[in-house]
Amino acid sequence: MSPARRFFDVRPSERVLVGLSIAYLATVVASFLLAKPIRNALFLRQYGAYRLVYVYAGVTLALSVLAPLYELASARFGPRRVVPASLAVFALNVVGFWAAFRFSHPPGLTAAF
Repeated sequence: MSPARRFFDVRPSERVLVGLSIAYLATVVASFLLAKPIRNALFLRQYGAYRLVYVYAGVTLALSVLAPLYELASARFGPRRVVPASLAVFALNVVGFWAAFRFSHPPGLTAAF
C-alpha cells in the first residue's frame, strides 16, 4: 500500500466522493483567487488606493459579526442544513452582483462588491 493511500485512507467506495470534494475545493479556491483581484481592481479604479484599507477593516468587522452568527446557526440547525444554505446564499450573491454589474450598476455597487 502506498504511503499516500495509508495516510488518506480512501476506500474504493469513497473515491468518487473524495474526487468530487477535491474538485469542489479546487473550484472554491480558484473562484476566490479570481474574484479578489477583480474586486480590488474595481474598487481601486473608482475609489483609489487610500480607501482600500477601509475595505479590509470593514471585512474584518463584518466577519467578527457574521462568524458567530454562522456558528450559532450551525449549532442550532446543524451543518448539514447550514452549509448548503450558505452556499446557496453565496451563489445567489454572485449572480446578483453579476446582474447588477451587467445591467444596472447602481451607485455604491463597487464598494458593496
